[in-house]
Amino acid sequence: MDALDQRLQILHQAGMLSDQHAKDAALLREFFSKRYGITLTEENAGAFFTHFCMALHRLETDERIDPVDEVIQDEIQDEADYDNACFVADEIQQSVVALPDWERGYILVHLIVLLGKVREAYDKEILGE
Repeated sequence: MDALDQRLQILHQAGMLSDQHAKDAALLREFFSKRYGITLTEENAGAFFTHFCMALHRLETDERIDPVDEVIQDEIQDEADYDNACFVADEIQQSVVALPDWERGYILVHLIVLLGKVREAYDKEILGE
């Protein structure tokens, strides 16, 4: 059991995630592995996975959060991985769980970071950079 599995187990046992949403969080990891060959780990996706789990909790409790600030939204649109992050976010919506629109900006921020970390790891391991 790795750190993300432990986090998921703790959130589930603490009542923060229903059985179904705990399965959805596990499905997110499986989705990344099968669809993109990306293993979500504490190092590359700790913040993303935690945010995703908390978004699931907010779904359960009908809690709404403010969307990402417009300044941040404008900044992330200039990121190299923005279009890829949008594509992945859309696939998560369709294949894993549909999250409310106000979560999208936060998910995109985390996906941009994740994709950057995956690229860095690839460059380091494969290209020796």
